[in-house]
Amino acid sequence: MTDREWSIQELSRRAGVSSRTLRHYDAIGLLVPTRTGSDGRRHYDAEAVARLQQILVLRDLGMALPEIRDTVAQPGTEVHRLERLVERLEAEQERLGAQIRAVRHTLEARSDGRSPRMEAMMDGFNAQYKDEVIERWGEASHRRSDEWWKSKTYQEQVELTREAEDLITRWTQAAADDGDPRGERGQALAAEQVAWLRQMPGTPMESQDPADRRRYLECLAHMYVDDERFAATYGGRESAVFVRDALLLHLEGDSRI
Repeated sequence: MTDREWSIQELSRRAGVSSRTLRHYDAIGLLVPTRTGSDGRRHYDAEAVARLQQILVLRDLGMALPEIRDTVAQPGTEVHRLERLVERLEAEQERLGAQIRAVRHTLEARSDGRSPRMEAMMDGFNAQYKDEVIERWGEASHRRSDEWWKSKTYQEQVELTREAEDLITRWTQAAADDGDPRGERGQALAAEQVAWLRQMPGTPMESQDPADRRRYLECLAHMYVDDERFAATYGGRESAVFVRDALLLHLEGDSRI
């Protein structure tokens, strides 16, 4: 790295982020300035700029700030972190390429008066959590899950999606109406959630070891709160806490899982 430094104003202008954002990143320990001058102005060296580059890329990939902070703080050299970042970007490039091909297929089919194929139209649009699945359970698990989904007819996919949306809606309503994860409503939904998860291939729910299945369900329960995307799916953190607590209580009371 060079000894060159940039002021917060210059970094803000070049990176396309506000000075306020950079100060917020400093406050939460995400991007600390290289030094602060006697006049109180923040200055950043090339290493800090490289860290900001990683932060901005991960933010564009939809990662929440707490998760970004953990990611950029992972052990390893800066070169290793950049290599992992390139892998993420290449995966995103692959996903976007699939979506472009899918939209082109639809455009060409409609232009020619043909009916586009469902599997081609939806290619690249059903891989929202691909990276997480691969990281947690491996490429083989993702491949089996993806093949299972693509083997479904369009109507079957619609029905599965409706089932999931209906379950989420009832979770949200129960959290608002009742709010007691120990109650009959919350425990019934927890049992239904576990049953729904059992049908999904490529996860530890297929394991013959009950301990594996329980660890998986416990991990998911906590993710519903800890991951902002999951929490938003259930209508916010308060509802997600209800879901988590109901599932954990259900696991305590059901030894058959």
